[in-house]
Order: sequence, then structure tokens, then C-alpha cells
Amino acid sequence: MDNSLITAFLLGACVVGCGAGVAWQVLRRKPAAARRIERVGARPKSVHVPETPQPEAEAERPTVGVRRPDMLAFTTVAGDVTSAELFVQRALEIELPGYREVALQPHEKKEFDGIFAHNAVLAWEPDDEFAADTYAVSFSPVIENALAAGFEPRVNATSNDLSVIALREGAEMGEPMSAPDYSWGGPQAVHRLFNLLDPAEQKHGLEGELRHELDVIEERLRKLKLFIPAVRGHEWKHRWDELFDLSRDVRRLGLEEGRAQERTERADQLAAAMRAVNARIDTALKTYVNTIRTADEADHALTESIALMDEREVAVLFLRAIALMRVIASDDYIHGMRCSSRIALNVQEFPSVHPLLDKSRNIALQALEVESRGMNEAQMAFAAAVKKDADRLADEHDAVVARLEKDVARLQKAIDRHLILQGKRRRYAVRMTPDNRVDALLVLER
Repeated sequence: MDNSLITAFLLGACVVGCGAGVAWQVLRRKPAAARRIERVGARPKSVHVPETPQPEAEAERPTVGVRRPDMLAFTTVAGDVTSAELFVQRALEIELPGYREVALQPHEKKEFDGIFAHNAVLAWEPDDEFAADTYAVSFSPVIENALAAGFEPRVNATSNDLSVIALREGAEMGEPMSAPDYSWGGPQAVHRLFNLLDPAEQKHGLEGELRHELDVIEERLRKLKLFIPAVRGHEWKHRWDELFDLSRDVRRLGLEEGRAQERTERADQLAAAMRAVNARIDTALKTYVNTIRTADEADHALTESIALMDEREVAVLFLRAIALMRVIASDDYIHGMRCSSRIALNVQEFPSVHPLLDKSRNIALQALEVESRGMNEAQMAFAAAVKKDADRLADEHDAVVARLEKDVARLQKAIDRHLILQGKRRRYAVRMTPDNRVDALLVLER
């Protein structure tokens, strides 16, 4: 091969190699394209809630001295708590307003000073929920049921002394203590205490309400006799005698031979008579509404309606007293609630005289506006008086209904309270003086 060709070929190869090297260096040194960077907001920092400093638990105060009992048990069998007849513990302070004091003579209170002489040893702190001077008294269910049934314990001089056992959380503490006996040879102290707290011969809780109802009926009858004929007045006097005789038999303790045992049948008959009176009065009022046409007829209807409304009120009072007697004579809760509901229903069925009054008022206004040209002065005054009497009777009717509704609310509250207490076991307490003597015996009323 020719040398010139070889030389040219080599020179060309050198030029190509140098160009490629230069191009590679230029590409290598070229700055890279700027990257797109997505800006992301910073994450919100969590809100720092300052921690509430927790109060440090109060260190339990060390108990100093001997632990006190929370209950005392009284028994005639020394050391045997299972035969206890009476239990005493501190009364809850929240229940103190609900206690009723039993009427006692000073010597009767002193009789129990020895029994409750150990009450002060029961555990108590100033900031707890128990009373400082009042103690709840409860009898053993066996003893309470026996005494309520009339059981008379046999007096035994050798076993009539009471032992007091201190209890804490159900466990006995220490040795039994003695309670001095001030009635040796007489009834046991527990029996005597029960008879004072729950005497057999005591007034019924609703007897006061019954007496009040009878007084109200007697007062209304005096007014009613001024507006009704003598024959109807005699009938109401006979019914009043039946009602009073029935109430006396209901309040009498025990059952006697004769009519006292028929009080349920007598109450049914008297209630049926009162409902017949109500039906007669309601029918008469409706008849007046449909028949009156003139001012004279309206005046006569208004005059008669005065006596009818008084009779209707007395009939409702009779039915209310009868329902109250049924509650007193029964110990059934459901029966008592039905009687209480019936008292309110009798008032709801009380007839309204407003239809009669509205028609009488319209007749009087029509006479004054339309027929006034043919009326003289006396006739016009009479028509105006009819309208005035209608307005007055409307006010009196509304006052009677409002009074009956108010009395029903009061009486139902008393009945409901009695029925609730009747279904619960009675609870008692004793209040002590600062020198640890009996100040009062108490019975929980609510």
C-alpha cells in the first residue's frame, strides 16, 4: 500500500478520535435540567395539652385507739347474736327530716335510758353521712311479726335481762355488755319499746283526712238545704246519717257483730245512690238547655241550676269520702290506687253548666237587641238581670270545679303517701340528749 494513503488514513483517524473526545467532554460538562420539586406543607404539630396535675391521694389517717362497732345487738341469750331481738345503729342524716316524734311522757322516756346507754360507743366521724345523736332502731323480723300479731312474751325473771353484743362488719367485738333492767317482773323492755313505737290502738294515717271530708260535707249540706225542697233536704239528711255511721264503723278498731261487718255492702249502696243523684242532675241540666226559649224560662233554669250544682258538688264529696273509707278499710295497694283514681274521675265527670249559661245569655241579649222596642222598662231590666245571673253563675261554677280539683290533688297525695308507707316495713329511731339519755322515740314517715 502506498505510504501517502496510510498517512492520510491515520491522520483522519486521529481527527475523528479527537472530535469524539471533545464532544464527550462537552456533553459531560453540560449542566443537568432543573427538577420540579412539589412543595408539601409542613405537618401540623400536635397541640400540646398541659397535663392537669392530679391531686395526691390523701394519706389514710392512722386509726388511733380501739376500733368502734357499727351496730349493737340486744339479746336475752347471753353471747348468742343469732337470737338478737333488737338492733341499733346510727341513723342516716338525710332521713332525719322524715321522722315523726312519738308523744311520750318523761317517765316513759326514762324507762329506756338503760337500754340505749351504750349507743355512744358506735363509730362516728363528723364528716360522714350518719347522725351524731339519732340512732336507727330495728327489731328482729321474727320478734316484730310475733309482736304485731299480738304475741305476749312470758316474763321470766331469770332470762329477762338483756345482753348487748357489739358488731363490726358482722363480726362480734369483745365480750357482751349488760343492759340494766328497770322493769323486773313486768313486760320485757323490747316488747314495751315495740308497743310504744307501733301501738295496736293507733289512729289510721288517713283518719284526719276523713274527718276533714266529713266536716266539709256537713258544711255544704247546711247551705244546700236553703235551695232545695224540704223533701229532698230530708233525703240528704238521711244519707248524711248513713255516711257518718259508716265512717264510724270504718274507724272503729276491730270488727263487731252486726252492721259493722256489712260496711262494704253499705258503702256500695250509698255510692250507687250518689251516682243516681248525679245522673238525675246531669239529665236535668241537659233538658234545660234543650227546652228554654224565653227569658222567663232562662231565669227559671238558672234558679234551678244553682240548687242542682250544689247538690252535684255534695254528691261528689260523698263519693270522695266513700272512696277514702275504702282505702282505710283495705290494705290492698291496687285497690287503694283504684279508689284514688276514682276520686279524680268523679271531678272530671262534673257537668259543665256553660252550655245552659250561654243559651240563657243569648236569649237575654236577643231580647234586648231585637225585641227591645216592644218591651217596657221592667222587661228590659229583667232580661239584663238574666244575663247578669248567667255571668255570676259561670264564675261560681268555675270556682267550684277549681276547688274540687285542688282538694283531689291534696287527697290523692295523702293516699299515695299512705299506700307507699303501708307497703314498707316501718322504721324507727331514738334520739339521745347530750348526756346520753333518751330524748325522743321516732317513726319514719317518708
